[in-house]
Amino acid sequence: MARSLHSVINPRFVVIVWTYLIACLGLSGVSHILHDRLKTETGLAQSVVVDINDVRSTVLERTTSRIDLSFLDRDPELPRRFFEVRWNGVWYLPDDVPVDVYAAADDFVAIWIDDQLVLERSVAAGMHTTSARITPGAGLHRLTVRYAQRGGAYNLRVQWAPAAGRPRPFNPEHLFPVRPAPEQIAHNERLQLFRKLVIAVWAVPPFV
Repeated sequence: MARSLHSVINPRFVVIVWTYLIACLGLSGVSHILHDRLKTETGLAQSVVVDINDVRSTVLERTTSRIDLSFLDRDPELPRRFFEVRWNGVWYLPDDVPVDVYAAADDFVAIWIDDQLVLERSVAAGMHTTSARITPGAGLHRLTVRYAQRGGAYNLRVQWAPAAGRPRPFNPEHLFPVRPAPEQIAHNERLQLFRKLVIAVWAVPPFV
């Protein structure tokens, strides 16, 4: 006679599995609550302005960690021509090393760091990506990106990398709409580390 499923599965194993799942759910809940209540807001202040017949009007204001045009795909009501986008905020660099800033756009993009123009692309310069190497130093730096679209196709790519490294999007955890205090940055890093720990708790045991 075939043994029942209850006799095959060790009751102690069932207790361990349920204890593990409850602990993981508890940690996930704690991480979510801490993230919502204690984390300093990250991202850049973004504004979209439409310019039609020399009449300018703001159609979107929000905080976002993405310096791209993906917001257009999520809202068909937003314009595809004759508009400008500006991202303003603070960029945190943990290390004092040279970095490369990359930009390409159709029609126009300009990047300012600490109120200094470091990179500009326009219709005359073309859509291809160009870069500039800077050494702003470790710490907090004012960051402004301005994009303008007049007619035809629209496209934007803004990235960064350690000197001679591979270009990548700006780290969302290192962008802030307003200047944070050093302890706020450290607090955010601890919350992020705890979130990674929770993910590891979920992921590692099944592989083991």
